[in-house]
Amino acid sequence: AVSASASAAPVRRLGDWQVNQEQLLGKGGYALVHSCRKSSDGTFDASIKTFKNSTYVNAFESEVRSLQLL
Repeated sequence: AVSASASAAPVRRLGDWQVNQEQLLGKGGYALVHSCRKSSDGTFDASIKTFKNSTYVNAFESEVRSLQLL
């Protein structure tokens, strides 16, 4: 696991998801990946990617579309 840095954007809740800020799973040039849990039932664990800049979302969506063609 990658340790959280002071530069990580504070993320606590995204919709129904409770983001564990202490558990940074990974980071790169585009985004941070945190562990999260669905707050409505508290039993569904997942990971969530949060982008550092909204323009990176377009690049990520383009990459996903390209991979879907493979």
